[in-house]
Amino acid sequence: MDRSEAHQHLELVGKILSRTESRIEYVPSLFIVWGFAAAISDIVWQVSSSAFRAGTGAPPSNLMWLAGAAFVIAVVNQILVVRRMQSADRRSLKGQQIGRMFGATFGTAMILAYGAPQIFHGWAGPTMFNAAAAIALWFIAQQGDRRAGVATGVMIASILAAAWYEPLRGYILAAGWIVGYAGLGVAYAMPRRNG
Repeated sequence: MDRSEAHQHLELVGKILSRTESRIEYVPSLFIVWGFAAAISDIVWQVSSSAFRAGTGAPPSNLMWLAGAAFVIAVVNQILVVRRMQSADRRSLKGQQIGRMFGATFGTAMILAYGAPQIFHGWAGPTMFNAAAAIALWFIAQQGDRRAGVATGVMIASILAAAWYEPLRGYILAAGWIVGYAGLGVAYAMPRRNG
């Protein structure tokens, strides 16, 4: 093998490695399941808020169980996905970093939203969870993913709309999760035409 041929081979290997390292495999089910779990939580929060405002008391306990079950399903799904990816050794370095960032962002937001209700009372907790999702999605968008940029815009728009239309805040925040977050998961599930 002469010098120019070796140089061509090295360039080819470099191109392959750069594509492999920069390509991140997003798992659509994580976005879809977490998006719907958070949306269910926002809807339950809205129904609870409406029931207290109307003076009818607390909402049916079935709704609280539904929200809890949705979060348990989301956590179990996440554990199964992480285990499957670890056993298949399919996570790139960038994918691992993004996964850790999502865990840190959502973990912190969830602990604060549900663990400090005297500070984050009313709609502050659910809104903070939407904001955490928008921050995480914005990080993905900064890696060059336009779909994540659109999803970030949807999440931020849901927060701004909910701020100005109090009677339906929970439904508006839930729409952000369904259209922005779960919608991004659906987009990731669809095959891309340009490869």
